Amino acid sequence: MAFRDRRHAGRVLAEKLRGYAGRDDVLVLALPRGGVPVGFEIAKSLAAPLDVFLVRKMGLPGREELAVGALTSSGVRVINQDVVRAYAVREDLVEAIAAKQARELQRQEEEYRAGRGPLEVRGQIVIVVDDGLATGASMRAAAEALRRLGPQRIIVGVPVAAPSTLRELGSYVEEVVCVISPRHFLAVGVWYDDFSQISDDEVRGLLGKALGHQKTRDWPAEAVHSTEEKNMRCEVCGNDYDKSFSIVANDKSHVFDSFECAIHALAPACTHCGCKIIGHGIEQEGTMYCCASCARQSGVTGVADRAERAGVR
Repeated sequence: MAFRDRRHAGRVLAEKLRGYAGRDDVLVLALPRGGVPVGFEIAKSLAAPLDVFLVRKMGLPGREELAVGALTSSGVRVINQDVVRAYAVREDLVEAIAAKQARELQRQEEEYRAGRGPLEVRGQIVIVVDDGLATGASMRAAAEALRRLGPQRIIVGVPVAAPSTLRELGSYVEEVVCVISPRHFLAVGVWYDDFSQISDDEVRGLLGKALGHQKTRDWPAEAVHSTEEKNMRCEVCGNDYDKSFSIVANDKSHVFDSFECAIHALAPACTHCGCKIIGHGIEQEGTMYCCASCARQSGVTGVADRAERAGVR
């Protein structure tokens, strides 16, 4: 398992977002309920305000893990046409699912944001956080709704995601930050030791605690101490280690406790087979392959490995 629980995942993810720490134009928005413990740790590390952005997955009745789409509290709806076509979902059923989720969104608005004014995101760098992404329907709906509110920049932050979902999300937002994106993804919960359901009480408690820190302005002190610890936390596995090391790549600093974690995070992946490329690999028009065989299977011509060029088969 990659993460002990959602709080641990948030701490690991926060290390990859350290470049946004201490700024007064950063807002962390968590998708409830699972995204709130993740977002709490990120807000604490970055000394940033935390709030929730309400969005609900529209699960197919009887197979709720299949997302027909997603709906936000502002009424923005994203429909997964692949699921609709594959399961012949009727339009009246889509409307019924949307109506049910709209009622739940209203309940969550009253439960989590009672007494708070509307979200102020115009001109802000908004980091939208969840505990993981499978189809990404909820996150796409959140991004579309937030875009209409005029943020300076939208960043999606998740501990784990399906590779295809990450690629697709890149066209919706300015930046996607993810700790791991396994080739054999399976499901979000697979990558957590503890993926138990988050209660309304836990959500309210974390939001209340975050709001209290913001009012007393003691987020910054906690964030500074966390980055000044003797043992730096590996951004991949979350291990605190007195022999950790940092690597600067593309003007960003990364902390790891082993070469394996550094390779996992920074080494390019072969476009064809998905393996990590530790050596030179083959680059063709900006696309990386681990070997000539993978490149040829992807339609690239005129490439050969060293052994092939030497006539060894």
